[in-house]
Amino acid sequence: LVPVALGLCLIAGRRGLIAGLALAAAWGVTTFRRNDDYQSEGRIWHDTLVKQPSNPRAFDNYGLVLGNRQQWTEAARIFTEALRLNPTSAPSRESLGAALFQLGRFPEARTLFEEAIRQKPNSPAGHRGLAGIFFKTGDTAGALREAQECVRLEPGSPPAYRRLGVAGYQVGRLADAGPGFEKGIQRDPHDPIEREAIGVIHFVHEEFEAAI
Repeated sequence: LVPVALGLCLIAGRRGLIAGLALAAAWGVTTFRRNDDYQSEGRIWHDTLVKQPSNPRAFDNYGLVLGNRQQWTEAARIFTEALRLNPTSAPSRESLGAALFQLGRFPEARTLFEEAIRQKPNSPAGHRGLAGIFFKTGDTAGALREAQECVRLEPGSPPAYRRLGVAGYQVGRLADAGPGFEKGIQRDPHDPIEREAIGVIHFVHEEFEAAI
C-alpha cells in the first residue's frame, strides 16, 4: 500500500499521509479478538492445552492469544497443531492462514483461505484473507472482487467498506472507491480511521483543496 500512501501524501499533504496510513489498516486479515488481560488468558489456555493435549479448542484459543501478542511464528505452530487435531475446522484454517499472512507466507495462506471458503463459502474471514493476499501480491482485480464479497457478507462492517474503497481506488473504480469510504464513515462516523478516509473521498472526487 506504500504507493497509495505516498501518492496521497504528495497530493493531499499531511492529511493525505494520515489517510494513506489509515488505508493500510484496511488490509489486516487477522480475526483475533481483543482481551484486556492477554497474560492471564494466555496462562489459562496454555495450562489447558498442557493438561489436554488432544483438545483442538485449547490450541485454537492459545493461538488467538499469541496472535493478539503478534507472536506470529508461535501462533502459526499452535494453529497448525489445532488443525492437525481437527482437520475439518474452517476457523482453524482461517486462523492459521491469518498467522501465515502476517509472516509473509502468502501462497500457503492463500491455500488455507481457499480451503476454508470451500468448507464455508459465506465465511467473511476467508474472503478477508484472500482480499489481503491479492492486494499484497499485486492482484488488485482479485482484491476488488473479494472486497465486494466481504461487503456482501458483512454489510454492517465499516472495515469491509473501507477495504472496498481501497480496492476500488487501486484499480481506478471510483464507483466503488468513493461510496466504499462514504458508507464506512456513515456506519461509524466517530471512528478516527473512518474520519481520515474523508480525505481520500475528496481525492477520489478530485476535490484536492478540501483534502489538505
